[in-house]
Amino acid sequence: MPVGAIPVGAVVRDVVAEVAPDELPVVDRLRQLGDERAARLLARRRSGGDLLGFGIDEVAVLASPVLWIVLTKAAEQFTEGAISGGGRAARRWLRKRLGRAKAVTVLPPLAAEQIAEVRAQVLDSALRSGMDADRARLLADSVAGRLVVDAVPELAEPSVEPDHDSSTPS
Repeated sequence: MPVGAIPVGAVVRDVVAEVAPDELPVVDRLRQLGDERAARLLARRRSGGDLLGFGIDEVAVLASPVLWIVLTKAAEQFTEGAISGGGRAARRWLRKRLGRAKAVTVLPPLAAEQIAEVRAQVLDSALRSGMDADRARLLADSVAGRLVVDAVPELAEPSVEPDHDSSTPS
């Protein structure tokens, strides 16, 4: 994975853990399918298709479909120049033929304008799905915050490593 790239599923899980932790079992199950398949499945469900045995009719009102669909589209949009459409299709075909697991969909490092665009898309999609305005804003702000933290390494939480030299001599 390129330096600074963020897996879509990781962003979805982090934001859902923050704003809708009750959805985590659904997110964890969908992550097993791969990002592209999860987004397709959720998009089909939002447009009236069947959710293929997941047994949850209320998925259309959840935050996770909004996030997965918007972030997957953003990843495709912002990496469009890096891989041609034919290259992507050939890679998907080859993966299918070889039975390999789905590749992780990643968002490339995003500029401030791109983060603002993703935030606006999440807000719009959440409102169109019937989410109330306050929850939609919280969702959009959480996504933007997560993407900003990844874009600016200085904002990331420092890793806490055990202090091996702290033992006092006897």
